[in-house]
Amino acid sequence: AGIIFGIAATLFSETWFAAASAVMLLTSLFARTRDGEVAGKSLLVLGLPLLIILMPPNNLDFRVITTLQQTSAKVSSLYLDMLNFKHHSPGTTLNFPGQNYEVERACSGVQSFFTLLFCTSFLIISLRRTFWRSLLLLISAGFWAVFMNSIRILTIPIADQVFQIDLTKGIAHDMLGYAAMLVAVLLILS
Repeated sequence: AGIIFGIAATLFSETWFAAASAVMLLTSLFARTRDGEVAGKSLLVLGLPLLIILMPPNNLDFRVITTLQQTSAKVSSLYLDMLNFKHHSPGTTLNFPGQNYEVERACSGVQSFFTLLFCTSFLIISLRRTFWRSLLLLISAGFWAVFMNSIRILTIPIADQVFQIDLTKGIAHDMLGYAAMLVAVLLILS
């Protein structure tokens, strides 16, 4: 696969094919290298972080971003309904009387989703998880990312509406994002 992607990169002058070629070649090297501590086991799992950082073709990452924005906004709106906050949620906006909160690209947790997948891949490598446990950890990373980002988005209007604390910008917004990321990593570790 690495050689095929390398030929395609040369023929079509496409950088994605070149990156995919490098990832596939390194992953095949890992697959053929044996682990000294666990007899007979390959180091194939070391290719996982490389596969995660490889940007998908055809704007698939943009589709993931859009889906995360919509999902995070819907889940946050459901939580707000349960807490009896009067609001309206058309698309990716949370509309309160006198205030609107837009769930934009930076606030949808997209970066933390991909960061959490990357952290999970290092967890899989360091704990030497089996294939099925690794797959379950990666799936749970997606779930915890959506959950924690929804909580993060939920926190912003509640802090503003109840306590008049603006968490939409500045260091407070950044700290909220880092706290959500830390909790998501701890949930993956659990």
